[in-house]
Parts: sequence; structure tokens; C-alpha cells
Amino acid sequence: MDKQVHNYNRECCGVKAWRLFKIKILGGKMIADRNDPLSMADYYTIMRKKGYINGYYGSTSIDKVAEEVKVKLGKALLSAQGVSVLLYMNERMQQSDIENMWLQIEALIHPGASIMLNTETDNGISGNMVEYEVLLSGFHYDN
Repeated sequence: MDKQVHNYNRECCGVKAWRLFKIKILGGKMIADRNDPLSMADYYTIMRKKGYINGYYGSTSIDKVAEEVKVKLGKALLSAQGVSVLLYMNERMQQSDIENMWLQIEALIHPGASIMLNTETDNGISGNMVEYEVLLSGFHYDN
């Protein structure tokens, strides 16, 4: 089992910041019960505090998010039991662009996975640029 490594760093807006990191595997199982509403409500916190096992951070235009996520986490997305996506964007972002991006990301994830999609407003991010974080848990990944 890998020693826990924390190499996550949210970069300044508009700068491509690829941070691929692996964190300790917690027995190869998802750390939240998708059938328990309270557990899933706190899933985002659980993934951060108790050890997500793989993740990716990036900054790009909203129409390229799914493409970048697929390139960086493709194989892992297909076997993850839990996927959490956090999108940082300007409050003036078009709702249709956001919905289209979510649909593209959901299409990359296998149907049985628990998915958490969240947005945060950051007015320091301009235009159609977004910053995003994808965290995965509960998968077996062969590099």
C-alpha cells in the first residue's frame, strides 16, 4: 500500500495545472455507502479526509473538461465505484454549457458508480474558463 501522498494544489485561474496523484488504497473499497443518504451527503468530505485514491486537477475552457478528464483518468474512470467532480466557475457561466459538460463527464463513468457533481462560484475565473477537480475511490487500477 502506498504511503499517503498529498500533491494537490489549486492553481491560479487560466493556468493549465495537471496534478495527477495517487493516494493510499483503503482496502480497494469505496469509503461511502451509496445506499446511505447521510454517507453520500458527506461523501465529498469523506473522500478528502479518509483517503481518496486517485485524482486529477485541471484548468481549461468548459468545452474541453471532459476531454482532459478522459485523457488523464480514462481507465480508472471505468472501474471507479465513486467519482466526485467539483467545478469552479464564474457565476456568469451559461447553464446550458454546465449541463453539457456534466453529461459528457457522466458518459465517461461506468453506470454502476456513485457520482457527486458539485459547482463552486469563483469570480476570479474569467469567461468560459473553469477549474475542476476529479476524485476517484474504490477501484482496482492497472497502470
